[in-house]
Amino acid sequence: MDNSPAIGSPATDNIVKVEGGSNNDAVKMITIKIEKQNTKTVAFKIKRNVHLGKVLIRYCEHMGFTENVYKFQYLGKQVKDTDTPDSLDMEDDDVIDCWDPLLGGFSNA
Repeated sequence: MDNSPAIGSPATDNIVKVEGGSNNDAVKMITIKIEKQNTKTVAFKIKRNVHLGKVLIRYCEHMGFTENVYKFQYLGKQVKDTDTPDSLDMEDDDVIDCWDPLLGGFSNA
């Protein structure tokens, strides 16, 4: 019997596995972390060709966030749903930052 955690369920050390991308076994796995200020860091073990949109949705579900509200950045650039770890040249244990939505503003009207 397989003792690995279910896909998408929290595992040891807050590592969550996300399936997707190519079924090619030669594709290497990478661990990425998503951090939000004043909350816990969640790590994801994914294939290097998985679209990060899946990971961001899974992170929001895991944290109980509304997924369309938060912004995610890697090295100062906004992460798109179609980005992959390969397209962003990510390395093992790299961190994606999660930012609260900006509310309010100023209007002269």
